[in-house]
Amino acid sequence: MKSISMRRPLAATALGVGLSLAIVAAVPAYSADDGDRAHIDHDTIPTAEEIQAMIPSEAEIRAMIPSEAEIRAMIPDAEEIRAMIPDIQTVEQCHASGAPVHSEESVDPATGRERIRLMICRDRLAADVRSDALEGLREARSEIAADADIPDSVRADVLASLDASIAQLSR
Repeated sequence: MKSISMRRPLAATALGVGLSLAIVAAVPAYSADDGDRAHIDHDTIPTAEEIQAMIPSEAEIRAMIPSEAEIRAMIPDAEEIRAMIPDIQTVEQCHASGAPVHSEESVDPATGRERIRLMICRDRLAADVRSDALEGLREARSEIAADADIPDSVRADVLASLDASIAQLSR
């Protein structure tokens, strides 16, 4: 397997960073004067030599680039990645709080891995969804019943359909 060298892309990045810093430092300072216009503060403009001195040398750029070993050391191994992922357990059980979904977080003392336990109360969740749907249908019915711009025959058909849906969900 061929090893991929990161040196070239990182060298270009480091050079770009160095040049960007030099350019930012070379931008003259602006300040507002009395006439709502900006003017250049000529005392802060660096000379060409000062700008050139701000640009890192090739050796300085190479020193900024981490070695392949340093890059590899930054990448977590499989065990470290597993430890970062929480253990999520889902149980169908109602919590004493009455909430449709309840979570409890803890840390496994043996592994240091975070544990998240989700308690889902299906009956409570279904009741909440049904209640929200009924509320939406009732609001829609009320608004349509009060809308004089809807022709009477269309309004009657829509209201009858909404009434049937409300009755079905109310059972």
